[in-house]
Amino acid sequence: MSAVYLQTGKVRDALAVLEATYADAAHDPVYLASLVHARAVAGDRAGAREAFESRARLDRQRYVSPYHLALAHVGLDDHEAAFAALERAVVDSDPALPFIAVEPRFAPLRGDARYARLVELMGLT
Repeated sequence: MSAVYLQTGKVRDALAVLEATYADAAHDPVYLASLVHARAVAGDRAGAREAFESRARLDRQRYVSPYHLALAHVGLDDHEAAFAALERAVVDSDPALPFIAVEPRFAPLRGDARYARLVELMGLT
């Protein structure tokens, strides 16, 4: 729901959903990545970076999907780190990776040749 809110410009609603969901989901890394992305897109770069840095603690406790890390990096406008995470997602056979072709939050990467190559290699074109 938060992604829909973001796409329709309802940033406050997206953040409210994500904050509540992240707290209720025992700090699930998937929700954390979405929260980082939403905060960054909303202009709260400091809050986004703070949330992203909490990911390091999660890394030691549970698996953090490179696909979702890439989503967080896109929100933070760090395309190099996003592509590095997506390359790890390919190596890890991350089950979320095929969604890259339709996930609107990856739109900032779509003009990059690396994105086109990734989508083509996965047979998603």
